[in-house]
Amino acid sequence: MFRITVPLLLIMITATAIYGVSLFIPDHGDRRNTWFLLTFIKLPVIISLVASWLLPYSIWGTRHLIVVLPPLFILAAIVLSFRNVRWLPSVAVTLVVLFSAYGFAVKASYDVPLYSWCGFENAAKQANTENAGKLYVLEDLAAYHAWSVLKSSTLSKTQVVVVGGIPSIVEDKAYFLPRGFDEIRRAGIDEVNDADIWVMLRPSGSIDPLNAFFDRSYRILSITRTKAAAGEEVVLAHLKKDG
Repeated sequence: MFRITVPLLLIMITATAIYGVSLFIPDHGDRRNTWFLLTFIKLPVIISLVASWLLPYSIWGTRHLIVVLPPLFILAAIVLSFRNVRWLPSVAVTLVVLFSAYGFAVKASYDVPLYSWCGFENAAKQANTENAGKLYVLEDLAAYHAWSVLKSSTLSKTQVVVVGGIPSIVEDKAYFLPRGFDEIRRAGIDEVNDADIWVMLRPSGSIDPLNAFFDRSYRILSITRTKAAAGEEVVLAHLKKDG
């Protein structure tokens, strides 16, 4: 989608640069409105960032900042319709409409995506059905979605535990658990000693993450695979420790 987003970004940068230069003209009537909108765009971002570091719980999240979109769109409309440069409104708006229509057509031609978290949620529901005492997961993303599913079940007694120390797992740092969030436990692979466990994971690379459990004398009792995004799959494995 870079062939759509990059041109749109260049159009906005060009229009914003032209509009920004005009703000220094003494008789520019929109200067106050522009700074007013910029304040409502930047202030929530700054407050969220500072509060996330100072408070016990992180409040950062892209969906939480949706409040900045209305003033952002208003400012974008002002920039694109700036009439002090005669050719700017017609050229900029036409290009934005054309690229947006092209982007819509491309998106509409795609198959409906099956996201990874759908697989996590289905696997967590199965673990809940099996009355798993603990559900071990290997990623923060999986932990959050498993916890969300299990929390919605009033009868669930399953504890979600994130297992660290597995070399074959590469975390996507775009996903995280809030600081101070204690409803999901963390444990190293060396701390996993239960006789009977359930493990939810996405296989990654050529090394099976379950090998870390096999090395601790666990064997597979059952395994369920659920299709996820981009050809991936989510695995729910029921393991038992020998001896």
